[in-house]
Parts: sequence; structure tokens; C-alpha cells
Amino acid sequence: MKLALSIAWKYLKSHTGRNLLTSMGVALGVALATALLVANHSAQQSLTVQIEKRYGKYDIQFGYTSNGSYISNEKLESFKQKANQAVYSKVYIPYLKEIPKEVLNQPTSWGVEENSPEMKLYPLEQGRYPKQGAEVALSSAYATRKKIGVGNLISFSFPPYGNKTVRVVGILGTPVSRSGNMSFFPLEWLQEVFHHQGQSNLIQVTLLNKDPLYKSYLLTELKNDFPKVRVDARTYVDKSYEKMNVFRPLTYGLGFIALLVSSVLVLGSFNLSVRTRMKQWASLRAIGMNSGSIFSIIINEALMIGLLGTVAGLVVGCLLSSQALAVINRWLEIKQTQVEIQGATLVAVGVFGMLLSVMGSIFPALKAKNVPPAQVLRPETNGTILAKQKKNLFGFLLLGLGILLGMSSQFVPRSESMGLIVSGTSSILMSVGFLLSISNLVSLSTQFLSLITKPIILTRIAARNIIRYRDRSGFAVMTLALGLAIGVAAYVFIQSSMSTLESKMKEQFPSDLLVRLSGSDESTLLPQKVGEQIKQFPGVDQLARVSQTPAKLINYNKNKMDPIWIQFVDQRKDDPVTIDSIEIWPIDEKPLTRLLGLKLKDSGQPMPNLRPGQGIMTKEMAGYLGLKAGDLIQVQSRLSGYKAEIKIIGILEKYPKSVGVPFVLVDHDWGMRLTGAKGYNEFHIDLDSTPSSVKVEDQVKHILSKQPGAEYLSFTKALNEQKNMFRQQLLLIKALIAIIMGISGIGLVNAILSSLYDRRVEMGILKAIGTTPSQLFGITCMEGMYLGIGSGVMGISGGILLAYILLNTMEFSRLVIPWAVLLVIFLSSITLGIVAAGIANLWAKRLLSVQVIKEIV
Repeated sequence: MKLALSIAWKYLKSHTGRNLLTSMGVALGVALATALLVANHSAQQSLTVQIEKRYGKYDIQFGYTSNGSYISNEKLESFKQKANQAVYSKVYIPYLKEIPKEVLNQPTSWGVEENSPEMKLYPLEQGRYPKQGAEVALSSAYATRKKIGVGNLISFSFPPYGNKTVRVVGILGTPVSRSGNMSFFPLEWLQEVFHHQGQSNLIQVTLLNKDPLYKSYLLTELKNDFPKVRVDARTYVDKSYEKMNVFRPLTYGLGFIALLVSSVLVLGSFNLSVRTRMKQWASLRAIGMNSGSIFSIIINEALMIGLLGTVAGLVVGCLLSSQALAVINRWLEIKQTQVEIQGATLVAVGVFGMLLSVMGSIFPALKAKNVPPAQVLRPETNGTILAKQKKNLFGFLLLGLGILLGMSSQFVPRSESMGLIVSGTSSILMSVGFLLSISNLVSLSTQFLSLITKPIILTRIAARNIIRYRDRSGFAVMTLALGLAIGVAAYVFIQSSMSTLESKMKEQFPSDLLVRLSGSDESTLLPQKVGEQIKQFPGVDQLARVSQTPAKLINYNKNKMDPIWIQFVDQRKDDPVTIDSIEIWPIDEKPLTRLLGLKLKDSGQPMPNLRPGQGIMTKEMAGYLGLKAGDLIQVQSRLSGYKAEIKIIGILEKYPKSVGVPFVLVDHDWGMRLTGAKGYNEFHIDLDSTPSSVKVEDQVKHILSKQPGAEYLSFTKALNEQKNMFRQQLLLIKALIAIIMGISGIGLVNAILSSLYDRRVEMGILKAIGTTPSQLFGITCMEGMYLGIGSGVMGISGGILLAYILLNTMEFSRLVIPWAVLLVIFLSSITLGIVAAGIANLWAKRLLSVQVIKEIV
């Protein structure tokens, strides 16, 4: 063992440059893996904070939606004994429906416990949250409008129990996901005001056991213990975490790929190193050293190189993770998120990096230990064993099968398990086939490229050299192409996911700005003058008004209704929705059709203009009531009491809004007279591309500050909020591609340098017969260019194919190919090959000396 270490150390010192390059490749792989793991963990924490800020930090909420129904403390405690792996937060809301007019201009009152997740969702701008007694925390919009500050005493109306004086202890910001103005009071104090001590009507549950099965169990028990309670399982929060979970294996996978590419580099470097030292191994065997000792020497070399690269990579990786997370925090607008570096993570990455380094040296070590001394030491072999290359039909067969399976993925049913099976199987087949056939692929691609540049003699010499030494060239191309394929696949996947997300959001939120109300009470509707003011703002292209007023069906045959709709209504007796409920929506037809892209179900034509007495419904709403085009319905407005007959003249494919109650779109002027509505629930706004449109949001916000319960939603802001989750992944992928190119550049230098060493006599002869140094340099650079082109084509095409397979087996259906980015990657691959060849040529100049000529004699 001591002798093996001594010989390994001696070789490391005598070939410092090459071994430092190999160590650098290992360091880059370990650095990226470390940065990915550390930044991924920290980014997940950041994303969790973002989700909690948007939706609140709880998993289930349940309660009643009508006044007079409450959950007692005793009933809740009895339930908690059955489902105790959770934290329960009680909320008391005095007015759920039939809201008194005295409180319409006040913020919505909630009684909450001190650590209520709903209250914590509203960030403090000033002061603190209420704790006990007559204390309140108000929304900033209301406090600004009424000129109220922390410490002020204000009067709040609590009908039928009169007014109460309360102290303002906090001013709250409003989350994007919440609408209207809020006021939070201590739970027990508000319960006492309304004489409902120990009673709540909303419970928010934070699960300690995050197992989905436990959540299902809890939901089942809730339905049994509280049969009439409304339950919100918060599936939209689960979907947000599912999106985060989609990228967790991606980042871990990219880290593994970085280490794998480093392992391939070690494999290639040691394979070349072993080949150039065949005489050394043969001599050691001839003097009595056994094959196990030779194997040990090479493994010890790999351990030393891996240790040096791993230590350097861990240090650099920690620094990279800090910088990456700083950028991610700025994107997520999170002020305080620290990098969490866990010792176990560093140890795991270090051990794994060294393990892969050793694994990369096993194959060359096995080859060296079985060197036949008699054959190697023959003069005619010149100290090397050049294995004959044969076409690996098995490799091409696996590669073809993987490609065919991947291309057929679009016909596979889209389920998570089936998608993983198809994408995993095809990726493995392609990867194994690529590795087995890489040498022949390099030979074929070089032959094709040489046909294009056939008139140039330097290119013919370069192509011949690559084909002669295609085995070692294959290692270099394999390192770069494999890494580029993974990086390109991830980049295309993220870009396609972002594009798919944008298109889906545009379907659900087609207008640039949406002004809406949090409630639909007649006295809080948006007046006509608000719409007129917004329409006059520079940058507003179009504005469409929508009023939503309750009505009921008259003399309607309920047997025509969908039984599922009838069952849905019957199960929700506490809701204000009844079986004859319908809403009448007077709309601006032309601008709304243009803004929302409303189209008829069968013909795909835009929604036609409506005349008095005509209406249009969506396919979903018409299905609830069993209606079709040409049917007549009789309605009565709940506001005005007027009755009318409406003829359904068309069925829309869909309306970009989830609505529970059936609704019918009618002509604006006729509908407003029928319903007696004095305002609007929504304004859909389309902005032009002028710079002044940027200021519209601030102007709209200023106007709405005077309208109770009004809010606006920006498509751009909502989209950017979602894109932030993808941008952090793009940063990691760009880092992956850059570091892979760095690792692969080292492999290219080693491969080309080894090729130059093997043909040093040939190059010496060329120089002796008059070939200039610039011509020799040109030949070498041409070799690097061929390798770079081959790597770029294989890597980019393979990456697009992998992304195609992933997208076809998942919910994302749009394949977006960033041609500009791919062109940059391709040109960078070519440049990398030329630069690596140039470096190798400069390094090999000392080989082209008089001593080379002596080898001929």
C-alpha cells in the first residue's frame, strides 16, 4: 500500500498540469452540486414564505356561512381529541350575510386569537397585532382614507349592540390574494360584545402531520362531526407546493448530473493517462508487481485528485450558493432569508464527489492491471495498445429505441406514474445507447463535416486525426454533449412551463387590469363615474363594464336541471344559493368580447351583439339548468322585483371566471333597467403599449382608495409572481450549463493533448518537411472545432428531445424552443472546442523538438 501511494504521488507531481486540470473539473462539479443543494434548500424556504404570504399558513379551514350557526369550544375540543396532530385557530365573524347597513363602510370585523394565521397573513406596516381587550388592527387603505394612526381611539359600530370605542394598535398591509378592508379584534373581546362567548364560526387548521392520508382522514372526520359545516381543503395551496415539488427533483438531478459529468471527465482523463503509460505498467508487471498493486496505484491517484477537487468545490459551492440565493431573494421580494448550510449536506456531497471520481478511474485501472507486458514492450507497438474500433450496433439499437419511445410519448395517457415510466425508460435507453455508440457517432459526424470542408487540406488532416483517435475523442464529446443535453432539456422545459403558465393565466385573466368588488351589496357597487374616470386615463385602450345582480327563475321546469347541480344545492342549505337562483349580468358586449375573447361553443365565432330580451350563457351554466340555444326563461330581479323573459340566443364555450351560480349575459342598457342596478361589480381594462400605461395602476389605486371593498388585479403582477418560481430555476440551469462547459473544456484539452502526444512523431515529421507552426496550430484548432460542432449538435438535439419527452408526459403541452439561447450555446460549444485545442497545442509545443525526431531514428 505504501509503495502504491508513493508511485501515485510521484506521478501526480510529474504531471502537475494535467492533474490540476482534472482536479479543477471535479471541483467545478462538486461546486455546482453544493450550490444547487444549499440554494435549493434555502430557496424552498423562501418559496414557502411566499406561499404563506399569499395563502396563509394553514392547511384546512371549516366553518359556517350563515349567521346563527357556531362551533362551541366544547365541540371543538371533542373533535381535537380524535384528530390531535394539528393546531386549531378559532375565528369569530359577526356578519356573514344580511350585513347591516351601519357596517358597510367599515372594514370587515374578525375576532381572532393572538397567533391567528389569517391575521399574520396581513403584514404589519405600523404597530402590533391586537392581543386583548378593546384593541383593533386596521387595513392601511381604510386607515389612510380616515386619517387614523396607531394609538387613536375610534368608534366602531356593532349592530344591534351599538357603538364601541376601540384603540388602534396596528396598521396592516393587504396581501395580493385578499380583497377588501379588514379589521382584527381579540377573539374573546368580540365574542363578548355579541354575547357568543366560547363560540366561533370559522376554524383554521395547521397540520402537524403533512401526510396526505392524514389530511383525507381529517376531512372525513370533519364531515362526520360537523355535517353542515363548509370545508375548504385548500387544494390550491397543495398545488402550489406540488409545483415546488416538481422542481425539487430537478435541482437534485442537476446536481447529480454535474457530479456525473465530473466522473466522466475523470474517466476520460484517466483512460488517456493509462494509455500513455502502458510501458510503465508493463515494466512494473515485468519486475514482479502484481495486478492488484497497479490497480491500487491508479485508484490512489483518483483519490488524491478527487480530494483536492472536492475540498475546492465545497468552498466555491458555498460561495456560489450565497450569491445565487441573494438574487433569488430579490426576485421573491423576501428581505431576510439566510443561506442554510448543513454539515451533513457538505459531507454527503464531498463523499459522493470523491466516490464518483474513484468510479471514473475504475475502468482504466482494470484495463491497466491486465496489461500483457510481452505485447506492450514490443518495439513495433511503440508502447501503446490501440484497440480496434468496431461499429457498436447494440449502442445504435438502444439509441434508436430510446428516441422512438420518446417520440411516441405524445400518445401515452398523461398520468404521473405513466409519464415517469415513459420518460425514464426512454431517457435511460438513449443515454446508454449514446455512451455505447459515441465513438462511432464522432466518426460519422466528422466524416460528414469533412465532406463540406473537403477542399481545405488542413481540415482533411484534422478529420483523419479525429477518426483515427475517435475513442479518446468520444470521451471528450461525451462529456460535453451529455452535459449540454441535460442543461438544454432543463432550459427548454422551464421556458415551455413558463409559456404554458402564461397562456393558462391569460385564459383565466385575459384583461390587463381587473377592477372588482369583494362583495356585491347594492350600496357598495362601483359607480358609473369610476369607469368614466378610468377610461380617460392616458394608456387605457378599452374598458368593459359588468354588473352582477341576483335574480330567480320563474315557472321553470326543474326536471330539466342537471341532477348533480340539484344535489350540489341541496347539500348546501346554509348558502344563500337556492335551486331557482340565477344572476343577470348586464355587460358591454363589444369591448367585453374583445377583451375576454368570448366565443360561441359550436361555431367558434365571437359573441354576437345582444338585443333587449336576449341572453347568452356559458356551456357550463347552461348545462346546470338544462338549457340550449333558442330556449326561453323567465326571471325576476331580486333588487327591483321586475320580471322579464329572456331568449337564449347562443352558448359560450367558456367565461374566464369561476362562478358558482348560473348567470346569463344580457344587453347593458336593457339589463340595467330590468335589475335596477346602480353600479357595477367589475371593470375589465385593456392597456395600450404607450409608456403612460405604466401609470394607470397607480391612478386606479388612487381612485379605488375612496371606494369601500374595491380592489384591482394586475395580470402583469400576477404573472410575474408566478414566473418568479421559474426564474430561480433558470439561474441554476444557466450555472449548470456554464460549469459543464468548463468541465468539458478540461476534458477536451486532455483529449486533444493526448492525441497530440500519440502522434508526436508524425507532427515532428510534418514540421521537419516544412509545415509551419501556424499550420500545425490550424490543424489542431480544426480538430477542436469538429469536436465542438459534434458536441453542440448532439447535446442540443438530445436536450430538445428530452424536453419533448418530459413535456408530453406531464401537464405542460407547449414546447417552446429558445433558438437564440440555443444558438449561443452552439457557438459557445464551437468556441470551447477551438480554445481547448489552442491551449493543448501551446502545451504540446515542447513535444515538437529534436527529441521527437530521434524517435524516428
